[in-house]
Amino acid sequence: MAIVKKIMGPPGTGKTYRLVNHYLKKELNEYNTDPEKIAYITFSRSAAEEAEERIAELFSGKKLKYISTMHAMGMRESNIDANTQLLTGKKWNRFKQEYPEWFNISFETTVDAAGNPRYQNTHLQIIQYSRSKLISIEDSAVELQKHHDIDVDSTIQLQTDLKSYKEGTKMIEFYDMINKFVEEDRCPPLDVIFLDEAQDLSPHQWKCFDYIKSKCKRAYMAGDDDQTIYGFQGADPNCFMQQEGERDDQEVSRRVPKSVHREAVKILNQLTTRIDKKWIPR
Repeated sequence: MAIVKKIMGPPGTGKTYRLVNHYLKKELNEYNTDPEKIAYITFSRSAAEEAEERIAELFSGKKLKYISTMHAMGMRESNIDANTQLLTGKKWNRFKQEYPEWFNISFETTVDAAGNPRYQNTHLQIIQYSRSKLISIEDSAVELQKHHDIDVDSTIQLQTDLKSYKEGTKMIEFYDMINKFVEEDRCPPLDVIFLDEAQDLSPHQWKCFDYIKSKCKRAYMAGDDDQTIYGFQGADPNCFMQQEGERDDQEVSRRVPKSVHREAVKILNQLTTRIDKKWIPR
């Protein structure tokens, strides 16, 4: 079982700095951990790119092999060719040909910073949310407050048809990048896992993190349940709150002035489901 550290703290308190400049430094320089056995996972692609630049600058000659989002890691380790296998754009036309009842459905998507699809169609929004939250289609429709707008049985049928189509064609959706990685036991040999922006992971992504963590000796995660912003995509701060580990709280903000801090604390004190944290303004 991995030894777990939870780096927690409000905005501007240096959680990522602590993650990289203290714990990653300790792994590389004190424990002499092989850089190819360290994974650094973050919620967004931009944060992964920033982390790669920062780590390369700080630790010259010790390049980490795995710095990415979970979707990107799943795609890479599962040998998925997104150009040919990923259901996007015109590739949906073949599905519509095989299942003409969905011919008028729009499968157009945009992809968020974490690699999650954002569908225009209500049925697909419900399916995607249910996958992220690991809940039923019915519960997903209720949580999204769309159960009065659509026929949930039709949503369930669409989900069934999508599953059958993918099984027959070996095509995948974004969701399957993580699923294949976990279900096919594709985790590379790792000793350490780092996780940044942990509060914005969905239960589906936490399942992936827990799988990777089970392969590691040590795990480090940084986040703040009060800063969750992707709830509409299935992010669940409760998963982060329930993760066990030794807390390493960061308390002094380098970003938030006293006036903003004063108003924020008034709001935070009204919330009932959160982890209490000390917070000193700039």
